[in-house]
Amino acid sequence: MLQRWVRSVGVVTAAAVASVTAMLAVASAASAAAPPNAPSAGPTSVATGGAVVLSQSTRALGRSARQGSLVLVPAPGTSKSSYDPDSTAAQLGFFTTNDTRGQSFALFNSVGLSGSNSIQACPADCAPVDIGFSSTANTHGGYVTFDSGHSRGAWLGLNPFNADNMYLSDSWSANGIAVSFSCCPPGAGFSGSGGSASWSGSVANDWQIDHFFDGVQFDYGALFSVSEGGTATAQFGDQFYSTSA
Repeated sequence: MLQRWVRSVGVVTAAAVASVTAMLAVASAASAAAPPNAPSAGPTSVATGGAVVLSQSTRALGRSARQGSLVLVPAPGTSKSSYDPDSTAAQLGFFTTNDTRGQSFALFNSVGLSGSNSIQACPADCAPVDIGFSSTANTHGGYVTFDSGHSRGAWLGLNPFNADNMYLSDSWSANGIAVSFSCCPPGAGFSGSGGSASWSGSVANDWQIDHFFDGVQFDYGALFSVSEGGTATAQFGDQFYSTSA
């Protein structure tokens, strides 16, 4: 079943975000065959928590705000029961689920968004393919940012241990008057226009992909509601198992 969480936020108007002051971008590509709009990527470095950094991009903004994107996948041989991408994200300086940085940055209203779903997949043995996401939509004067975000797509089976390919996609939307997709972490695979934006990524021969994000921004004249969604797909040969939240 498709689940989507939509929450209303207040109507506010004012100046846009401060100027960009720093930039870091690290990315790589791999040879996995991907469906349209699901670019593949290859590992760039290994960190603690059993995770491999697939891509990382951050951009600092004024008054301690920032935009960031971090994609993690399990390192080869990592146990499914002990894998901890949150600790890796924290080690690399990304937010955790308890991060409240956005709460003090010219904040007018804050709305928590989350969703999860799963589908049973039977490539050999049967097990779930899971999707989950969470973030906080922070409204400021004339713009809204999706902050402290984390989405995850995972194949939880043991036979086979890995999927041929794991795909993960995120979507965000803002409904209102004069809404425009403004910005996001540079070089991180985001796209959007008007009141909609999306991101997608993939990894070959693995079982989970995690996306941490901060500062996905929409400008607006008036804002009525925001929403977020995610889709995870596990590919085994020519079989694709997808679930959305």
